[in-house]
Amino acid sequence: MSDALDRVPVFPLPNVVLFPGVVLPLHIFEPRYRVMVKDALAARAEIAIALLKPGWEGNYPGTPPVYEIGCLGSLENIRPLPDGRYLLNCVGLSRVRFDSWLQMTPYRLARCLPLPERGPARNSAESRDMAIQLSLTFQVLLRELSGSSAPLLVEESPSLESIVNRICFSLDIPSEEKQLLLQEDNLTARARVAGEHLDRLVCALATSPDNAGTEIN
Repeated sequence: MSDALDRVPVFPLPNVVLFPGVVLPLHIFEPRYRVMVKDALAARAEIAIALLKPGWEGNYPGTPPVYEIGCLGSLENIRPLPDGRYLLNCVGLSRVRFDSWLQMTPYRLARCLPLPERGPARNSAESRDMAIQLSLTFQVLLRELSGSSAPLLVEESPSLESIVNRICFSLDIPSEEKQLLLQEDNLTARARVAGEHLDRLVCALATSPDNAGTEIN
């Protein structure tokens, strides 16, 4: 892991925060990021996704500031297109901190430090109970919003990290709020905030027959 984090290509994006375990489809079309993907595929096929800070619009062709915590991802299902563009998936691996910048052009290259998760043990009763409750609430919301009548599924050994991160990525909330969730290194605290967002959606569904303003991506 330390070797992989020495020289990590960084893909800055507006309005997108990647979480570990989540799949992010990407269309790579800018020349500088075509080079980034080509170089990444020649190495370990990994990049880091970083959220641009507010005000990036005035300097997007340059190197506007990004938040110091992002998500390392693996490039998978790569489809090179004839004109040099790429369609691919970036699968979140781990949260990282951008420790130092090694280059800024044509694309950013950083030394990254992995950020471990703190929280209940994976197989503990606390972790399992929180994961099941969040998973069921999330399924209910998805079912209500889609009009589906599919039965709810209870995983035998649910991963709290996987469920929480999927919810955080899917919620229709400002990207800066998602960034705060990514920066939270206590999984229990992140799960609590994710649950509060789900509870607000449940209330919105109960008071809005047409489900207005209760989107989940």
